[in-house]
Amino acid sequence: VTESASGPVVASFPVTLDFAAPVTITVAFASGDQTAVAGVDYAAVVGMLTFAPGQTSQTVAVPILDDVLDEAAETFVLMLSDPVNAYLAKAVGVGTINDNDAAPKLAIQDASLVEGDRNSQPLLFTVTLDAPSGQTVLVNYATANGTAVAGVDYTAVSGVLTFTPGQTSRT
Repeated sequence: VTESASGPVVASFPVTLDFAAPVTITVAFASGDQTAVAGVDYAAVVGMLTFAPGQTSQTVAVPILDDVLDEAAETFVLMLSDPVNAYLAKAVGVGTINDNDAAPKLAIQDASLVEGDRNSQPLLFTVTLDAPSGQTVLVNYATANGTAVAGVDYTAVSGVLTFTPGQTSRT
């Protein structure tokens, strides 16, 4: 299921019996964290399903919580336990939450420095993200000649600038 800023979304887990039984069947259920966290990414659920005689299908709905953090898909589980009048053929279902948030935008600020006569001085450029990300953000950088010339006015540099999750400013 994909997060939604426009309204509630639920991950629906169908729980089925392979045939209609003549007796009442119950089974407990509970959600559990994997990479998704209850209370942050989804609302935790705990409960009991009761299948009346002849009933073969029910659904457990897990509310998905929206956030504003760009992140990778996250997972949680719905676990079944303690069946009465049945056995568990498959006790765990995995829910995947796909992110709906845009990647943050990068910006670089201008920098200036008074040229010295003796030693080189670093000219620091600040690069920012307009919002924190839940993922590592990488950006390639390289200097290029303008009116200043590499090797004469400055030392050419290039590399990769890394923002760790949550970080919004680097130099």
